[in-house]
Amino acid sequence: MRKRERVCQIGEYYLTKRPNSDRWCATWFDASSGQTKRESLGTSDLRDAELKLAAFVIERGRMKDARPTDTPLETILVRYYKQHAEKQRTGRDAKTALRRWSEAFPGALVAEVTHERQRAWVGRMQAEGLSNGYIRRVLAVGAAALNRAARLGEVTAVPHIDLSLAPEAEPRERVLTVAEARALLSVDMPDHMRVYLLLAFGTGARPEAITDLTTFQCDIERRVIRLNPPGRPQNKKRRPTIPMVSQLVPVLAGLPAGPVVSWHDKPVASVRKTFRVVRERAGLSGDVSPYVIRHTVATELRARGVSIEDTAAWLGHSTGYRTTERYTKMSPDHLSEAARALETYLSEIGADCLAAASPNSGDNIHTFERRASRLPKVVPQEGLEPPTHALRMRCSTS
Repeated sequence: MRKRERVCQIGEYYLTKRPNSDRWCATWFDASSGQTKRESLGTSDLRDAELKLAAFVIERGRMKDARPTDTPLETILVRYYKQHAEKQRTGRDAKTALRRWSEAFPGALVAEVTHERQRAWVGRMQAEGLSNGYIRRVLAVGAAALNRAARLGEVTAVPHIDLSLAPEAEPRERVLTVAEARALLSVDMPDHMRVYLLLAFGTGARPEAITDLTTFQCDIERRVIRLNPPGRPQNKKRRPTIPMVSQLVPVLAGLPAGPVVSWHDKPVASVRKTFRVVRERAGLSGDVSPYVIRHTVATELRARGVSIEDTAAWLGHSTGYRTTERYTKMSPDHLSEAARALETYLSEIGADCLAAASPNSGDNIHTFERRASRLPKVVPQEGLEPPTHALRMRCSTS
């Protein structure tokens, strides 16, 4: 069949019909046999056949130098999700964003994602009341899908996705006060959440690094936590090796082999739902998220005189000296100043009490509740916080 008669083509695959049949077929040239091959898609509807051809191309995994004027956008979106995004930690969020793309450009070809259509779509999302930050993330997922297709040579050209249509918001600077941190630690909570919070305050790590952490990464003897698990390549969200602060030792020492944050002996993929419950019990506002703890730790390290280089190394930010970074963690005083500063902060917010009542100390839940009840409660904004030295005295005598 001549090329101009092809209804829809994706790479080397295209739609045809067999003689005396109204069913569409996926058709391609097999170089190994020198023959043109067909496989029925089981439908006579052209739109349905286009979608099934896209799925067929994904399954075959071969797509090269497709023209943007011939390639359905849906093909690029689905290939990106199935071959990349689905395997990522953010796969669920990517799926939601890609669904919005599909709904915004139904049946569109890659070349039809023009700047004018992008602008109109952003306007509709803003009219829905969606924030520019959310809209920007949705746009970025589609841009990643298109750019990946171009980078792999699957399509010859892709349109530019204008992220400036949703201006980037000012960076969030929400951090916890000492009183808020105490309140978060003092409420009753499941054991796995208690362990998570202690690790969050004791490491400042990203939430996913904490939920991925296993006992094999925690060296009690050398007092070291290797946040990056074996086999995981370091990326821009680096996971450093840091000293184990003293408050985490009793928490980690008696854990059975396996995930550190677990529920019924199974790893916990996310703590977002449980965190919301704990946050509400503590009387904290809705802008307090697990990530705010990381921001708080970073702020406290700098406020307590830790150098910006050590703070960056503790958080997994690149200092610009990658080769040197490989060896500094072997030093016996590696990040010791940051560790001491963080231990002081943990004592001030009452983490010593919570660590002493961890599931590994032999205490039951009633003992934990009794000790937690002694922690100073959060006070109104116009009130005075209890003196820090008084808190430490209560913890040391409990």
